[in-house]
Amino acid sequence: MSNFLKDSLKNAPPYIPGEQLTGVIKLNTNESPYSPSPKAIAAIEKETNKLMRYPQVDANDTRKALARRLNIKPENVFVGNGSDEVLRLCFQAYLEFGSKAAWSTPTYSLYEILAGFAGAKIIDVRRRDDFTVDIEALAKAGADLTIIASPNSPTGTLTPLNEIDELASKVKLLLVDEAYADFAGITASKLIDKRKNLIVARSLSKSYSLAGLRVGFAVADNSIIDDFMLLKDSYNVSRIANAAAEAALDDTAYFETIRTRILSTRRRLEEGLSKRGWKVFESGANFVFAVPPDRDGGAVYKRLLEKKILVRWFGNDPRTAVGVRITVGTDEEISRLLEVIGE
Repeated sequence: MSNFLKDSLKNAPPYIPGEQLTGVIKLNTNESPYSPSPKAIAAIEKETNKLMRYPQVDANDTRKALARRLNIKPENVFVGNGSDEVLRLCFQAYLEFGSKAAWSTPTYSLYEILAGFAGAKIIDVRRRDDFTVDIEALAKAGADLTIIASPNSPTGTLTPLNEIDELASKVKLLLVDEAYADFAGITASKLIDKRKNLIVARSLSKSYSLAGLRVGFAVADNSIIDDFMLLKDSYNVSRIANAAAEAALDDTAYFETIRTRILSTRRRLEEGLSKRGWKVFESGANFVFAVPPDRDGGAVYKRLLEKKILVRWFGNDPRTAVGVRITVGTDEEISRLLEVIGE
C-alpha cells in the first residue's frame, strides 16, 4: 500500500472472495450452474453494436422490469453494480466515523470490511447454535444501521418475515440482505410500504445466472432510493447488463424452470449428506452448510479438492470451521460429490 492511503484504512483487511479455479467441479461461490435465459443472451447480442454509447443513467429498463416482477413502483427500486454496491452505498450514506453497525455472525464477511472503511463501531450479536438470529438482542444493540442476511451466508438460515417486521419496528435503519431470496420464496420487499426504515438488497447473480454481469438492486422507500441515486457512480450499470437483466426478468418461465431444478437438486444433496451421517442445516438458498461426522471441515475441504471438487471452508470461525458450504451444482456434479464423500 502507498504512503498516501489515509490512516484509517492502512490496517483494513481486504475482502477475500471464494477461489476461482479451473479444471474442478466448482461448488464454492454459489453461482448458478446453468446458463442465463436465452432471451438475455439474445438481448446481449443485440446490444453489442451500441457500445459506443453510454448506458441509461438509472438502468431504467431493469428498474421497470423489477417493478413489474415485484409488483411495486419503479421509484422504489434502485439498480446497482451487484448487490454489493447497494451494501457499500448503505455504509457510505448512513454511517459516519464512530457510528454503530450491528449484525449477527457468522454471516457475510463484507459487512465487516465496509464497516472498517466507514470507521464504524461493530456490534456483533452472535447467532444461536442453530444459526437463527436473536431478534430482541439485535434490536437492543441500538445501532445506526442494523443488518440481517436472510437467507444467511454461509449457513443458509432463513429469518421469518414476522421477525424482520418486528426488528424493523425497533431499530433506526434496517438493511435486509436477500441475495438468495428467490430460492426461499419469500421476501421482505412487501414490507417497504409499512416500514420506511427498511432497505432490501437483492441480486440477479444467483437465481438469474447473471453473476458475470454484476446486477443487483435495492427495494426501499423512495426517499432512500433518492439517497442511492445521489451517491452512485454516474453510469453504474453497463448497457449490456441493463439489457440482459431486463430480458432475464421478463422470462419468468425460464427462471422458474431453473429455480425448480436447483431446489430439487438441493433436496437430493441434503438427503445424500444426511444418509452419510452429516448434519445438514436447513437452507433457504442455493447452497447448504453441512458438518461431517468428524466435524473437521478443513479436512473435508482438502480431501474434496484432491478429487477436483471445490467447496467453501470458513475456517476463521470455530462455529463454521466444523463444516463446509456446498453450492448446489448440476445433478451430475452433486452425484460426483456424494460419490467422493461416500468413499
